[in-house]
Amino acid sequence: MTQPRRRTPLVSLSLSMSTIALGISLLSLPALAGPPPPPPAGGAPAAPPATPPATPPTAPGTPVAPPPGGPPPAAPDAPALGPNAQGETQYKAEDYEAAAIQFHKIKNNEIPGDQPRAQFWLGKTLYKLKFYSASLSIFDEIVQAGPAHPFHKLTLPWLASLARELPEGAEVLQKIGRYKPTDLEDEAFDEVRDELYYLLGRYYYDKGDLPQGIALLDQVPNQSDYYIRAQFFLGVAHTRNFAGEPAVAAFKNVLRRAIELRKAEEKKRKNARKKKVKVEGGKKTKKRGKRKDRTETELTYLEEMRQYEHMASFGLANIFYMVGKFETAIKYLDKIPVESPYYLRAVHAAAWAEFRRVEVDDTNANGYYQRALGYVHTLNAPFFEEYL
Repeated sequence: MTQPRRRTPLVSLSLSMSTIALGISLLSLPALAGPPPPPPAGGAPAAPPATPPATPPTAPGTPVAPPPGGPPPAAPDAPALGPNAQGETQYKAEDYEAAAIQFHKIKNNEIPGDQPRAQFWLGKTLYKLKFYSASLSIFDEIVQAGPAHPFHKLTLPWLASLARELPEGAEVLQKIGRYKPTDLEDEAFDEVRDELYYLLGRYYYDKGDLPQGIALLDQVPNQSDYYIRAQFFLGVAHTRNFAGEPAVAAFKNVLRRAIELRKAEEKKRKNARKKKVKVEGGKKTKKRGKRKDRTETELTYLEEMRQYEHMASFGLANIFYMVGKFETAIKYLDKIPVESPYYLRAVHAAAWAEFRRVEVDDTNANGYYQRALGYVHTLNAPFFEEYL
């Protein structure tokens, strides 16, 4: 595992200023040899004429040392110069290893250059090399530096990209949370603003600031890939605020949008089958692209949205169960299929809901108890023995 890079301490500005002040005071001292010049007649002593210090001659070919602290960093949109330009050329040519070495040298002051710019590009290069933890470590240094860093705002979209690659234990959300909601209105974030609304909303939700989290999650538009995720956490946040109606509305938005996606996918597959039959009938073949291998824990986008659909059904059932509408709760629990990882929880909750229906309608108590017993038998089935 790549160890996070330790930050290099910056040279104190106060130390440089005190050094300059000391040099000026030494230059203003009188010469040690010889008496001071006599004062002019008939007046106050005049100050000695200021003589600039002599500059020693520089031998031909000797490099001139840069001023203390190095050259000031250029604006983010300014063209790169010198070693930075070389590294960025390598980056654009996808020679990421060479670019990483170049930016690392500039960042650590091994070669002269724009250090803040090299730091930002080093984070980008490590991301391209799929060294996500190392990339996060570099971008975290920029986040810690705050808005004073010239690339502080441009780091935010890269944190969003890292949030897709790293688990939540990497605390990417905590780093995104150091930005203000108003920062998202920058036009540079037009393509990723929906994702940033969701991620920053998740941060405030996890932090316990439910009003701010709700305000951000509610801004994710309907057609966004993050709409279902945002609406699910919006429903949970409203539930934690004991606001039943908006919670139900958010969970139903999840179900509605998930059904739309599933129908669109089914239509797409149907059209693809028709096209395939037509092409094969015309004796034409088309090479298939290579399928990207997935691990056992990876999910496609539609599979993940399907799980959010099941969780939203469970959330709706929980709300109606709490207000005593047990029949409606069971209706949503029955929407969770047997292949869902939440199926057994739904069966368990449905058993309790059937058992408690007697409180509302005791005349049909026998039927409710029988169905509750049926759910319990399902939980005790040998097929589920290893799951409970």
